[in-house]
Amino acid sequence: MITPVQMYWLLKLDDIGVFCVFAIFASFGLLAISVMAYCNANEDLNEKEKKGARILFCLAVIGVVFFGSVRTLLPTTKQMAAIYVVPAITNNEKIQQIGGKTLDITNQLLDLTKDYLSEKSAD
Repeated sequence: MITPVQMYWLLKLDDIGVFCVFAIFASFGLLAISVMAYCNANEDLNEKEKKGARILFCLAVIGVVFFGSVRTLLPTTKQMAAIYVVPAITNNEKIQQIGGKTLDITNQLLDLTKDYLSEKSAD
């Protein structure tokens, strides 16, 4: 049984994924800014700015790695629905019996059709 909280998170998975993509691009932007700031501070020989640029660079790399990992490992709404639904269907005994009954009915119908065609072609 799916609870309302599970249903909420199931529907929000795609939004979380979009946020992660945005955060990855923002982190790449910070990465570029930190490299430019470090190069500028290196030319000016400003150690305080170089330290700040190194910290910003580390935070940007951590952001890219973290949000990239979350985005990679986060299932989409369709994938999560399949994770919930497929086991429920495949483990349901009533549904498993449907396939066998359908095959039996199909064979019986095929036999009846052959008999009917044999009778009509004999006439």
